[in-house]
Amino acid sequence: MKLKFSLLIFTFLLFNCGEKKESKIEYVSNDEIVEEFDRTKFPILQDAVVLKENNSLIAAIEKFDQAEKEYGPMIPIFLNRGVVYHQIGKSKESISDFSKCLIIDSNYYAALTNRGIAYVHANQTDKAILDLNKAIQIKPNESSTYLNRAIAFNNLDKSKLACADLKKAKELGLMEKYGSGGIPMSLKFKCLF
Repeated sequence: MKLKFSLLIFTFLLFNCGEKKESKIEYVSNDEIVEEFDRTKFPILQDAVVLKENNSLIAAIEKFDQAEKEYGPMIPIFLNRGVVYHQIGKSKESISDFSKCLIIDSNYYAALTNRGIAYVHANQTDKAILDLNKAIQIKPNESSTYLNRAIAFNNLDKSKLACADLKKAKELGLMEKYGSGGIPMSLKFKCLF
Protein backbone atom coordinates (compact mmCIF):
# COMPACT_ATOMS: atom_id res chain seq x y z
CA MET A 1 0.00 0.00 0.00
CA LYS A 2 2.81 2.41 0.90
CA LEU A 3 4.58 1.68 -2.39
CA LYS A 4 1.35 2.08 -4.36
CA PHE A 5 0.71 5.47 -2.76
CA SER A 6 4.28 6.60 -3.31
CA LEU A 7 4.09 5.68 -6.96
CA LEU A 8 0.92 7.72 -7.24
CA ILE A 9 2.58 10.77 -5.73
CA PHE A 10 5.76 10.10 -7.70
CA THR A 11 3.76 10.06 -10.93
CA PHE A 12 2.14 13.37 -10.02
CA LEU A 13 5.53 14.93 -9.51
CA LEU A 14 7.34 13.46 -12.43
CA PHE A 15 8.50 16.34 -14.54
CA ASN A 16 11.38 16.36 -16.95
CA CYS A 17 14.87 16.93 -15.58
CA GLY A 18 16.54 18.98 -18.22
CA GLU A 19 19.59 20.88 -19.13
CA LYS A 20 19.61 24.59 -18.35
CA LYS A 21 17.28 25.39 -21.22
CA GLU A 22 13.60 25.67 -21.92
CA SER A 23 12.61 22.24 -23.16
CA LYS A 24 9.47 20.85 -24.62
CA ILE A 25 8.06 17.79 -22.95
CA GLU A 26 5.96 15.00 -24.31
CA TYR A 27 3.37 13.07 -22.38
CA VAL A 28 3.49 9.32 -22.77
CA SER A 29 0.76 6.79 -22.32
CA ASN A 30 1.27 6.06 -18.62
CA ASP A 31 1.07 9.73 -17.53
CA GLU A 32 4.78 10.00 -16.91
CA ILE A 33 6.67 12.81 -18.59
CA VAL A 34 9.62 12.14 -20.84
CA GLU A 35 11.93 14.89 -22.02
CA GLU A 36 11.66 15.29 -25.75
CA PHE A 37 14.48 13.74 -27.73
CA ASP A 38 15.05 12.75 -31.35
CA ARG A 39 13.63 9.25 -31.35
CA THR A 40 15.18 8.36 -34.70
CA LYS A 41 18.64 9.56 -33.62
CA PHE A 42 18.45 7.64 -30.31
CA PRO A 43 16.65 4.36 -31.09
CA ILE A 44 18.03 2.49 -28.08
CA LEU A 45 16.66 5.17 -25.77
CA GLN A 46 13.33 5.01 -27.62
CA ASP A 47 13.26 1.23 -27.10
CA ALA A 48 13.95 1.74 -23.38
CA VAL A 49 11.08 4.23 -23.05
CA VAL A 50 8.71 1.81 -24.81
CA LEU A 51 9.75 -0.98 -22.44
CA LYS A 52 9.08 1.35 -19.50
CA GLU A 53 5.67 2.27 -20.91
CA ASN A 54 4.86 -1.43 -21.27
CA ASN A 55 5.87 -2.03 -17.64
CA SER A 56 8.83 -4.23 -18.62
CA LEU A 57 10.89 -2.53 -15.97
CA ILE A 58 13.97 -4.77 -15.71
CA ALA A 59 14.32 -4.89 -19.50
CA ALA A 60 13.88 -1.10 -19.57
CA ILE A 61 16.76 -0.60 -17.10
CA GLU A 62 19.00 -2.83 -19.22
CA LYS A 63 18.08 -0.81 -22.31
CA PHE A 64 18.66 2.52 -20.51
CA ASP A 65 22.09 1.23 -19.46
CA GLN A 66 22.80 0.26 -23.06
CA ALA A 67 21.64 3.70 -24.24
CA GLU A 68 23.95 5.43 -21.77
CA LYS A 69 26.91 3.35 -23.01
CA GLU A 70 26.06 4.18 -26.61
CA TYR A 71 25.09 7.86 -26.32
CA GLY A 72 26.77 9.00 -23.11
CA PRO A 73 25.06 10.88 -20.27
CA MET A 74 21.62 12.16 -21.27
CA ILE A 75 18.90 13.68 -19.14
CA PRO A 76 16.13 11.48 -20.61
CA ILE A 77 18.15 8.42 -19.61
CA PHE A 78 18.70 9.62 -16.03
CA LEU A 79 15.09 10.72 -15.56
CA ASN A 80 13.43 7.62 -16.91
CA ARG A 81 15.84 5.15 -15.39
CA GLY A 82 15.44 6.92 -12.04
CA VAL A 83 11.68 6.52 -12.31
CA VAL A 84 12.00 2.84 -13.12
CA TYR A 85 14.39 2.25 -10.24
CA HIS A 86 11.89 3.94 -7.94
CA GLN A 87 9.07 1.80 -9.30
CA ILE A 88 10.95 -1.39 -8.47
CA GLY A 89 11.95 -0.17 -5.02
CA LYS A 90 15.63 0.62 -5.66
CA SER A 91 15.85 3.98 -3.92
CA LYS A 92 19.65 4.16 -3.95
CA GLU A 93 19.80 3.83 -7.73
CA SER A 94 16.88 6.21 -8.17
CA ILE A 95 18.59 8.80 -5.97
CA SER A 96 21.76 8.43 -8.03
CA ASP A 97 20.01 9.12 -11.31
CA PHE A 98 18.10 12.13 -9.99
CA SER A 99 21.36 13.42 -8.50
CA LYS A 100 22.85 13.33 -11.99
CA CYS A 101 20.13 15.77 -13.05
CA LEU A 102 21.15 18.05 -10.18
CA ILE A 103 24.76 18.01 -11.33
CA ILE A 104 23.52 19.71 -14.50
CA ASP A 105 21.26 22.16 -12.65
CA SER A 106 21.42 22.25 -8.86
CA ASN A 107 18.13 24.17 -8.72
CA TYR A 108 16.14 21.89 -10.99
CA TYR A 109 12.74 21.53 -9.36
CA ALA A 110 11.76 18.12 -10.73
CA ALA A 111 15.03 16.48 -9.73
CA LEU A 112 14.84 17.93 -6.23
CA THR A 113 11.26 16.78 -5.75
CA ASN A 114 11.79 13.30 -7.14
CA ARG A 115 15.01 12.79 -5.22
CA GLY A 116 13.21 14.00 -2.09
CA ILE A 117 10.57 11.32 -2.58
CA ALA A 118 13.25 8.69 -3.14
CA TYR A 119 15.02 9.81 0.04
CA VAL A 120 11.80 9.32 2.01
CA HIS A 121 11.62 5.73 0.77
CA ALA A 122 15.28 5.20 1.63
CA ASN A 123 14.58 6.34 5.22
CA GLN A 124 16.76 9.41 4.70
CA THR A 125 13.98 11.79 5.64
CA ASP A 126 16.24 14.66 6.71
CA LYS A 127 17.77 14.72 3.22
CA ALA A 128 14.28 14.51 1.74
CA ILE A 129 13.19 17.57 3.66
CA LEU A 130 16.26 19.52 2.46
CA ASP A 131 15.43 18.72 -1.17
CA LEU A 132 11.74 19.46 -0.72
CA ASN A 133 12.50 22.76 1.08
CA LYS A 134 14.64 23.84 -1.86
CA ALA A 135 11.97 22.71 -4.34
CA ILE A 136 9.40 24.82 -2.47
CA GLN A 137 11.72 27.83 -2.68
CA ILE A 138 11.86 27.34 -6.45
CA LYS A 139 8.12 26.68 -6.97
CA PRO A 140 6.31 27.94 -3.88
CA ASN A 141 2.87 27.46 -5.43
CA GLU A 142 3.14 23.77 -6.32
CA SER A 143 0.76 21.92 -4.01
CA SER A 144 2.22 18.45 -4.53
CA THR A 145 5.60 19.50 -3.11
CA TYR A 146 3.94 20.54 0.15
CA LEU A 147 2.12 17.19 0.24
CA ASN A 148 5.38 15.30 -0.20
CA ARG A 149 7.06 17.35 2.51
CA ALA A 150 4.03 16.65 4.73
CA ILE A 151 4.65 12.93 4.18
CA ALA A 152 8.31 13.39 5.14
CA PHE A 153 7.38 15.34 8.29
CA ASN A 154 4.77 12.71 9.13
CA ASN A 155 7.45 10.00 8.90
CA LEU A 156 9.43 11.96 11.50
CA ASP A 157 6.35 12.20 13.75
CA LYS A 158 6.27 15.97 13.27
CA SER A 159 2.49 16.13 13.01
CA LYS A 160 2.14 19.91 13.34
CA LEU A 161 4.54 20.53 10.46
CA ALA A 162 2.94 17.76 8.41
CA CYS A 163 -0.53 19.21 8.96
CA ALA A 164 0.65 22.74 8.14
CA ASP A 165 2.05 21.50 4.83
CA LEU A 166 -1.07 19.49 4.08
CA LYS A 167 -3.20 22.57 4.76
CA LYS A 168 -0.96 24.66 2.47
CA ALA A 169 -1.20 22.00 -0.25
CA LYS A 170 -5.00 22.12 -0.03
CA GLU A 171 -4.97 25.93 -0.17
CA LEU A 172 -2.87 25.71 -3.33
CA GLY A 173 -5.43 23.46 -5.03
CA LEU A 174 -4.21 19.96 -4.25
CA MET A 175 -7.71 18.52 -4.23
CA GLU A 176 -8.62 20.13 -7.55
CA LYS A 177 -5.45 18.84 -9.18
CA TYR A 178 -5.24 15.34 -7.74
CA GLY A 179 -8.49 14.57 -5.88
CA SER A 180 -8.82 13.24 -2.36
CA GLY A 181 -7.14 9.93 -3.27
CA GLY A 182 -3.78 11.70 -3.29
CA ILE A 183 -3.74 12.22 0.49
CA PRO A 184 -2.48 9.34 2.63
CA MET A 185 -4.77 8.09 5.38
CA SER A 186 -2.05 8.59 7.99
CA LEU A 187 -2.20 12.33 7.37
CA LYS A 188 -5.97 12.48 7.19
CA PHE A 189 -6.65 11.33 10.71
CA LYS A 190 -3.87 13.33 12.38
CA CYS A 191 -4.81 16.71 10.93
CA LEU A 192 -7.78 18.68 12.13
CA PHE A 193 -8.58 21.80 10.16
